[in-house]
Amino acid sequence: TNVGTVTFYLATIDGFGGKIRLSQHTIGSTAGVKEEAKLSGSVAFNPYSNSVVMNLNSMFADDLTVNIVDMNGKSVQFEKVGKASEGENSFTLRLNDNIKAGTYVAHIAVGNNFMTKQIQVSK
Repeated sequence: TNVGTVTFYLATIDGFGGKIRLSQHTIGSTAGVKEEAKLSGSVAFNPYSNSVVMNLNSMFADDLTVNIVDMNGKSVQFEKVGKASEGENSFTLRLNDNIKAGTYVAHIAVGNNFMTKQIQVSK
């Protein structure tokens, strides 16, 4: 991410006279941090099996959890799906029968790495 120009101020105390000196420093637009996604992928609802198919690419092997949340922010299903391995993974999560048609958000976690995807459930 390119953060643009950054300006900061530095206060130092002169060791001999005890005077405070203020200096301004500017770092140009090349300052930035490029962050690589540690968890990425796609999520799709399968109406024939009432399930969500997740194709994930993880940089780490760890436990995979999924929290399905409705548009009011209420968690309607939380599952520990299994263990993701480093690299490509595919998982299927059967949705609870009480989940109605509508738009939901899937919060997917592999260890401490998170991804959020929207799901359109049709029944």
